[in-house]
Amino acid sequence: MAPADALIPVFGFDIEAVKALNGHIGASPLFDRLVWVASSNAIFKGFLFVAALWWLGSRENGERKNGFAFALRWIFGLAAGLLIARYVQNYIPSHLRPISEPSLALNVVQKGDSTYFARLYSFPSDHALMFFALSTAIFSRSRALGACAYIWTAFVICLPRVYFGYHYPSDIIAGAAMGVAIMAAALALPVPEFAERWARALEARAPGLGLGLAFFASAEIAVNFDHVREIVSGLTKAAGG
Repeated sequence: MAPADALIPVFGFDIEAVKALNGHIGASPLFDRLVWVASSNAIFKGFLFVAALWWLGSRENGERKNGFAFALRWIFGLAAGLLIARYVQNYIPSHLRPISEPSLALNVVQKGDSTYFARLYSFPSDHALMFFALSTAIFSRSRALGACAYIWTAFVICLPRVYFGYHYPSDIIAGAAMGVAIMAAALALPVPEFAERWARALEARAPGLGLGLAFFASAEIAVNFDHVREIVSGLTKAAGG
């Protein structure tokens, strides 16, 4: 189930859970399609969460400074979490994605899934890390909305990734724990004075530029940095070729 040098094993309950859920694929093609669209479309994932965070930040005591500090913290926390998750996925040997494990013989919902995911380690789930981290940021400003975000993340974003064989439950649990812990730490950190000075100077010299940069960052967060990753992948292939 895992490479000989794997440091992170596949647990028995992982295999049983993936088989139990994935075994239902094909029973209702319409249901499979609806689940795939809901769990993969950025409108139902990143855009919902980013819009909620900017709305909550703008309401924070009606003070722009506080909204800026909140945005800086959650963006930093998310970036740090995703970098850690990507490092662990790429450089710490773990197990294959379930869909790419021949011995499991899982059902495929999208052609090419097993080939695409064969290039990636499974642990931890960066989707779980990202959206549980964003849910934690939302929860810090609104418990009701944050609770909804946690539930949405668990059942609409993460559970389908086990259903489709993209991750084992332990990958999801680890990603969720990392996302919550890293974001909680980021939200507790004070914003450095130099960052506030830089923001004020930028606003004075180029009014609106800060908002433009914030929009750019938010847009990439909403689509899970797909465009950035495409550029990096393209440059890497060009350099290697």
